Amino acid sequence: MSKDWQVLQEKLGGVPYFGNVDVAQILGKEEAQVKQILYRYLKARKIMRIKRGAYMMREFFLVHKLNFDFAGMVASVIAPRGYLSTEYILHNHGVMTEAVMAYTGVTLGKTQRISSQLGSYIFRNMKPDLYGGYKKKLAWGVEIREASLGKALFDFLYLRPHGWTYGASNYDLVEDLRLNLFDWNEKDKNEFAMWVEKSESKKMKNALNNIKEHLWG
Repeated sequence: MSKDWQVLQEKLGGVPYFGNVDVAQILGKEEAQVKQILYRYLKARKIMRIKRGAYMMREFFLVHKLNFDFAGMVASVIAPRGYLSTEYILHNHGVMTEAVMAYTGVTLGKTQRISSQLGSYIFRNMKPDLYGGYKKKLAWGVEIREASLGKALFDFLYLRPHGWTYGASNYDLVEDLRLNLFDWNEKDKNEFAMWVEKSESKKMKNALNNIKEHLWG
């Protein structure tokens, strides 16, 4: 085991992620040397890449990967200006009955898709006035942001490309998308309706009316 690796294990073994600058400061090496070192550790599967310039110790991954907050922590590293929402949150609450193959969310930044050993993450751009409706918590010192149930449904339907169907007279949105909205409480319904009103979107007003007509009454 190299001295460099021993030092990095000692300094970074318990942190959720680190970058090139952290390694350079700890080892006292130049950027070009650090890139070579990280490349070797990636090939040896000692570390894992979260995204360009951000890494995680493999041991940290193995210890914490089953923790419920792990995906949210990784998402915050990938998209610091984003929050988990849409399919991921809806599936966690039993609203989506089909399996979700990626961790999904929205961001004020550009739309991005990142796939690695840590999973597939998809963040879609949301305009500033409709960005929000999430809860915050800390995990391993990293702030995690997850949409409330009502906002996750809004984000999902708002960003869905086939929204023109929401207003069709013979279209049942809930049945077509296989959404389990039967046991929603008034708080979640009202929050969804609040974001619909805030959006001033005809598509989303059609979506709300469609759900009311076929399910909520």
